[in-house]
Amino acid sequence: MTADDRDREYRFGPEDFEDDPTDGSRDAVDPAAVIIAGALGVGVLLLIAAPLVEPVPVAGAEVGLPAAAALVFALGLVVGSGVYVRRGRRFLGAAHGVGAVGWVLVVLGTILPSRQLLLAGVGVLVAGIGVLGVLGWRARG
Repeated sequence: MTADDRDREYRFGPEDFEDDPTDGSRDAVDPAAVIIAGALGVGVLLLIAAPLVEPVPVAGAEVGLPAAAALVFALGLVVGSGVYVRRGRRFLGAAHGVGAVGWVLVVLGTILPSRQLLLAGVGVLVAGIGVLGVLGWRARG
């Protein structure tokens, strides 16, 4: 299977989870995966804490924890996009990039407030989920 074939498929294989310490080609912990998963975890914690914390004024706008969580999600997806593109997984990188754009639009729509930006962000996220669903369905054969 070539890199382009792997790029077209959105699925994992057993080799993606194997850690062979004697094999010098793979680190025991992938720092990019830690950053991406860490951003997701921090974002979820911010969403859980949102009912307990008042919004904070930033540059004249009230910023709540849900907006901060969306920004953290976007940052994690930007990292994921760059990592996957650099590794030759262009479609997977593009999927992460689209998710990042969607979350940034949600943040801007929430902070400004702009219904159009918020709806555009949700639309981008829903479209991205749809594309990933189709890619996953096609990869099943």
